[in-house]
Amino acid sequence: MRGVLVEILQDCGFRVVAVVSGEEAVKFLSGMSHFDVVFSDIMMPVMNGYELAQEGSRRQNRPA
Repeated sequence: MRGVLVEILQDCGFRVVAVVSGEEAVKFLSGMSHFDVVFSDIMMPVMNGYELAQEGSRRQNRPA
């Protein structure tokens, strides 16, 4: 499913970065000053989608 979604979004002109885990997503987001959207599974090992959303939101809203 991830591959299909990545292809569709890229065909629509979006820059897409696909990762395989919540931990990998957090590492990637740590290096980003801005991102528009994060798609995630809800159930993942170690870090679920809700926790990833909270961490992404925290990092997005941190002071510059």
